[in-house]
Amino acid sequence: MITITTIADCQAGKRRAQKILFETYGRRLFGVAHRYLNNEMDAEDAVAKAFFKVYRSIGRSSFASVEKFEAWLMKILINEALAILRKRPRFPTQDLSTCINKAYENENIIAELSTEEVLTLIRGLPDGYRTVLNLYAMEGYSHPEISELLNISVGTSRSQLSKARKLLRERIQQLNLYEYRTI
Repeated sequence: MITITTIADCQAGKRRAQKILFETYGRRLFGVAHRYLNNEMDAEDAVAKAFFKVYRSIGRSSFASVEKFEAWLMKILINEALAILRKRPRFPTQDLSTCINKAYENENIIAELSTEEVLTLIRGLPDGYRTVLNLYAMEGYSHPEISELLNISVGTSRSQLSKARKLLRERIQQLNLYEYRTI
């Protein structure tokens, strides 16, 4: 458990506090980075760069609470993950006309999926869709904020989110149809 004292010790450059910080947040940050980047090596790289920036700049920041510190830490990580995504070829588009275009009928199927199944479906999305979905649905960013972070228009952010949801819906329906065929 991180305390304000641990954060203050980190600000003072104490290695033990830095180790505690990494041990406390490293795995969680890796999970978030992996959700964005869909690649273990890139996720590890994002976490390493984020901690480097945290250790380098924590002394210049002040935190009223552990929650404020955690939000700051998460923002640094997300920016690092986005920087790695920006180095990739521009967000690929996908021809959705080749996907099933049926209405999603079974609203309860999501409740029947395990967390790992849902994450696997999200990881299978194209980079742009997955990034906007993560920022909007999981991190709580607004479309104007996503627009600024990704250097895209607000309309593109909304479109990417809509397409991500549609593709997820279609893949869940495909999964549902496959399960019924195999029973």
